[in-house]
Amino acid sequence: MVIKMELEQYKSSAFEIFDRLLRAMRSPEGYVHPQSLLCCIGSLAGYSCQQDVRKLFMTEGVKEEDVFTVFTDKSGRKYFYGDIIDEKLVGNNYSVWSFTAGVLQKYNEPFTDVGEMLRYTAANAGGASFGKIRNCTTGETVQSYIASLATASAYSAEVSRQGRASHSFRTLHTKSHDDLQKRSFAFRVRKDNNGKRLDRGKGGLQGLVR
Repeated sequence: MVIKMELEQYKSSAFEIFDRLLRAMRSPEGYVHPQSLLCCIGSLAGYSCQQDVRKLFMTEGVKEEDVFTVFTDKSGRKYFYGDIIDEKLVGNNYSVWSFTAGVLQKYNEPFTDVGEMLRYTAANAGGASFGKIRNCTTGETVQSYIASLATASAYSAEVSRQGRASHSFRTLHTKSHDDLQKRSFAFRVRKDNNGKRLDRGKGGLQGLVR
């Protein structure tokens, strides 16, 4: 019964985030580039798995290297791997892949080779192709979607999960990590110096959550 209630809360949070992403990625003509939307959702889902592992295991005195396999590229950027993350991504019945595979099965679509996908991602860490989708064009890279939307989406999910009143998409408040001080995330449209709206092409974020 408890698990069912939690799943209903998570489902409510998922609808909340999905609605916000649709608004952020909708073009002036009302069009949403489906490949970019899926890339964005996948990016946030993968990043959320890592953050969940951090929340569960990164207690006081625990180092990142104690929890993850950490790879650092030439630019100093870190990449985090490990069985604990993979379990949430592709392992158990409530993993990202389990839900994705369920939808594919429902519509009789072929399954992706998950093992090959994970190997490809790991092999390209630190390279120019990392974060770029292989088989289609998206408006942003994986890293850009995460940088722009991860924090606001996480707080939106928590607000929805706790059953509190939903904020409008144009003003979303989140808590800072240290002092819980409120900080405003505003949905803004990109404009040039002449006030003309800027678009990033198919799948670009028409507004940013800052």
